[in-house]
Amino acid sequence: MLANVKYFLEAVSKRQAISFETKIYALLDEWDIQNPTEQFMYIALCHLYWDLMNDYFIYKTTKEGQVVEKVMLRLAIGHAVKIGEFEVDFLVIYKTKKEDVRIVIECDDAPASQKGDEEKMMDEVKDKALKEDGYHVLRFTREQILTDPLECAREAYNLITD
Repeated sequence: MLANVKYFLEAVSKRQAISFETKIYALLDEWDIQNPTEQFMYIALCHLYWDLMNDYFIYKTTKEGQVVEKVMLRLAIGHAVKIGEFEVDFLVIYKTKKEDVRIVIECDDAPASQKGDEEKMMDEVKDKALKEDGYHVLRFTREQILTDPLECAREAYNLITD
């Protein structure tokens, strides 16, 4: 790669990084996400979904490059969203022409094995009701999120990209 091309690529990459950082700071503030675990999860989700958040169209083409279909994509990530009687930590909605993929992400302080019986039961009731309403429900512990937030977010991302 020529030095001037490499320099230009690095400059554009830095500008994109600054843009991402600025937007994420604003979104964390707008959503009032104070919990560090949830901040990690939100940043990881935005990082993985960034292209989907900024590109609303995908063009399907033939091998010859002719556009055969333009598909509108829509992505939303919400924090502390009320769904029926429940509040969820994150709701990811991915819309295509064919379907809506709705993913609930819960950021738990502890694994289920360390929760009391009442808390476990409440989680089970919540998860069951959300699944019956067509939501995918993913639960991650604080330790999982702080250890590898991108891997946790990737599980949700894989639900819409598979």
